[in-house]
Amino acid sequence: MPEPFIDALTTIAKQEYPGNQCFTAGWQSYGYDIYLQARQHRLEHYDKTLKKPYNVSEYGDWEYYAMNAGLNQNAWGDLLPLERSSRQLRSVGEKGLLQQATNIQEAHNDNLQIPAYSDGYWVMFDYNRGYADDLEASGIMDIFRIAKPSYYFYQSQRSANENFGKPMIHIANQWKGDSPLNVRIFSNCEEVELFLNGKSLGKQKPDNNRISSHLKHPPFTFNVPKYEAGLLEAKGYINNSVLVTHKVNSPKKPTKIKLEVDLSGKNIDLKQIDMVYVYASLIDDNGTVITDVSDKVKFTVKGNADLIGENPVELEAGVATILLKTSKLTQGVEISAEAVNLKFQSTLKLDK
Repeated sequence: MPEPFIDALTTIAKQEYPGNQCFTAGWQSYGYDIYLQARQHRLEHYDKTLKKPYNVSEYGDWEYYAMNAGLNQNAWGDLLPLERSSRQLRSVGEKGLLQQATNIQEAHNDNLQIPAYSDGYWVMFDYNRGYADDLEASGIMDIFRIAKPSYYFYQSQRSANENFGKPMIHIANQWKGDSPLNVRIFSNCEEVELFLNGKSLGKQKPDNNRISSHLKHPPFTFNVPKYEAGLLEAKGYINNSVLVTHKVNSPKKPTKIKLEVDLSGKNIDLKQIDMVYVYASLIDDNGTVITDVSDKVKFTVKGNADLIGENPVELEAGVATILLKTSKLTQGVEISAEAVNLKFQSTLKLDK
């Protein structure tokens, strides 16, 4: 934008909100109180003389989607363009989701090496676009608010003793026959011990490498000698005490459907219309979600509530999702789901 136009914008902003708590922000370093710069622009045009508050915005997506493949081109030389991208649906599988987490980690670690006061990843959720018939899939959760591994990377960057913080640990691998033997664990603990079928594979400190040098809590990567089906269990230690654990079982044959309603810590609003996601997960006897089965799930509802969305719903990475619309008169709602081909059934009654 021309500098006189920026001057006019900032003048209007100060007039509309006088005082010392009005701050303007924009994509050019000139004129605004705060400079917003996308990481893909900063990589070639970083101004070390900049003396104003500075935010790295929309990092982690475009610079990888445009196939720059991060800061270490040679290391990813064997990846296809789509494999390098941060735009990974949950359905792409373990390799693509781990690559997204690698991209985000690299970009965020790079951002921490400059005097920016904050950075912002693009984007929280996968989303629809009016100009394209596919989803933009760089979200750390999918369009139905189901977390990808990258979500837990960000969760691990909040220390356990911070406000709203708590000890956390998450195994990012799915532990299948074709899973990487480098098992990645996100945690804000001081040490992590990994077990395979009850046998300890060692206790480790966080990673210390090029893409973790400035992170508050780098991941923990365990190099497992060979694949062995069964139970992976990670234990997180702070002050030599185990405070958190996470378990991942190798997937077996699907045996049932698990129905859940995403309340996100809040009860359904009975004073007005509300909407919540309903998840039908295809699981085995261990409760592991089976991500590689093709089927559809038919949802039905009893009571004063409605289902919104395609129905039956195609499984995506083992989960079928539909919206439940309630009202202030909603009570005694019963939701049912049936796998069209596998014929597994499940019913869930809402308390309110």
